[in-house]
Amino acid sequence: MRKVLPALLILFMGMNWPGLAAAQGISPTPTLTPGTVNPLTDLTPVAPGITAPLAESLLSGVVTIRGSAPTAWELAFGYRDDPTGTWFPLAASPDPLTGDLLPSWDTTLITDGLYTLRLRIFTADSFQDYLVNIHIRNYSPTETPTPAGTLTPTPTASTTPLPTFTPTITYTPAPPPTPLPTNPAVLQTSKIGLSFGKGVLAVAALFALFGLLLTISQKFRSRI
Repeated sequence: MRKVLPALLILFMGMNWPGLAAAQGISPTPTLTPGTVNPLTDLTPVAPGITAPLAESLLSGVVTIRGSAPTAWELAFGYRDDPTGTWFPLAASPDPLTGDLLPSWDTTLITDGLYTLRLRIFTADSFQDYLVNIHIRNYSPTETPTPAGTLTPTPTASTTPLPTFTPTITYTPAPPPTPLPTNPAVLQTSKIGLSFGKGVLAVAALFALFGLLLTISQKFRSRI
């Protein structure tokens, strides 16, 4: 009984003084305040995928790619909307990893453009892809937003009447007509009379000749 009492006394003191219990190798139960997280039972698993860079980020120089993979994984990049489906590997590991998947990716080694990062996580019989679209800009200028246009006020119509303009008409007289040249076909009266006389004589000579021929013909017939 004498040996049992000291042991009970030591046990009682260890339950009430955590320092003494710790000195004897006994771990005290941690005390949690409301609103705190228990690190032993409330651990939240990290979601797999790429955490940095963010979607549609503008990258240049050397960048770090961060993410989480619970199993074997492969990191690659490709041209955005590439119909050939070509991917260029960047890093891979058969072990899970959370943090820097690729600490230093030199983007100056590729041309500027639109790309897609792909984290492929392998399972026992399949895989799951996580994609992030990015912009690489090392050599081309960065797009700057176009400033909004300034509104131009609409001019107000004036009610003042315009001055009346009366046109001045000036008449220029036409030059006098040029006289016509003398008609060379005009016949003089003396020439008309002379021509008429010659015609009458010619007709009379023809009648005389016709009468002479008629007389000779009758005489010739009478002799026969």
